[in-house]
Amino acid sequence: TPAPASIQASPPIDGGKVGALTLKAPSITLKERGLVTSSSGSNSSDAGNILVITDILTLKDGSQLKSNKVEGTGRAGSILITATDDVRLMDGSSIQSSTTSQLGGSGGSINITSGHSVALNNDSLITASSTGPGNAGNISIDAGNQLILQNSSLTTEANQASGGKI
Repeated sequence: TPAPASIQASPPIDGGKVGALTLKAPSITLKERGLVTSSSGSNSSDAGNILVITDILTLKDGSQLKSNKVEGTGRAGSILITATDDVRLMDGSSIQSSTTSQLGGSGGSINITSGHSVALNNDSLITASSTGPGNAGNISIDAGNQLILQNSSLTTEANQASGGKI
């Protein structure tokens, strides 16, 4: 079985900044556990932001858009999605911003703007979380005409600090 396709931004070995990821196309589809991730490890740098500009964004088959801060004092990057038509998450797919740092790094925000609808189906998830002392990020969704959650969820949670706002 081939490995899932992925696009990743991570810090250089010398601990420099993590760059932002920008995806721009009329239609963007991640499938079969596809992954777009920005991550920052054990230094003070922030994870880079993820910016998606499209007409239709589809994540399916367990695919992920993810920004995370693993260690250190920096924060997870924000995820910004602008779709003129639809945002669709299906079959266990997710959009996640998280921090697991025990040194206080906070989670990034998730902002989704859609001209028509945002739909999550079959165990899909949009979440901002923190397992350390940093606050979780906020989630903002402007779903256009409709927001559909079918056996799926929107969450923000923190184990040691404040959860974000939805």
